[in-house]
Amino acid sequence: LATKNGGSSSSKKPTLKDAKAILSFCPVTVDSFFPLSDIIVLKVKKSFQQMVEDAEALQARASQTLGDCTNLLQTNCFLRKDDICRSLQLLKNIQVDFVRHENSTIGALLNIDTKVGLSRKVTSVEWLVKCFSYPALFTENTAVISSLDSEQDPNKIPFCQLEKLRDSIPVKPGVQWNETCGVVDTEILR
Repeated sequence: LATKNGGSSSSKKPTLKDAKAILSFCPVTVDSFFPLSDIIVLKVKKSFQQMVEDAEALQARASQTLGDCTNLLQTNCFLRKDDICRSLQLLKNIQVDFVRHENSTIGALLNIDTKVGLSRKVTSVEWLVKCFSYPALFTENTAVISSLDSEQDPNKIPFCQLEKLRDSIPVKPGVQWNETCGVVDTEILR
């Protein structure tokens, strides 16, 4: 990419839109006097087209799964904890696919914002799933918190565990947690 100064700009990452534009310039049929070169061009085009389609499919799957998870988080999560756990597994599977393609052409075409969104969503949902191991958190009974003897009573939550959960609450990107920051990721705390 040329800049106004004649130099090059390496900050722009190729996108799926760029790849589709390149594909539009590739010949559709062969009709030259050099059939071998035409065959090579068509094979390269077919290979490139397959990479674009694979990247589009993964991107679409990631966007759909993120959207489905967000919708699920707007329900009563404790009553739908099995669905939340399945959603978490789907998010992790897609995250693995993104990592698997990281150093390939497909990876270069994937949207970095989607990758970051997946990572944040996985972290947040993992935190929520940890909370499921304390069903008392999902009641309106405030007598469930205990300072010392709760190890003996399964209906009470040890205070130290509450502190650990509090300290690991997912916050909005780029912000450190503290009691007064007010930037807790509210989607996960609904």
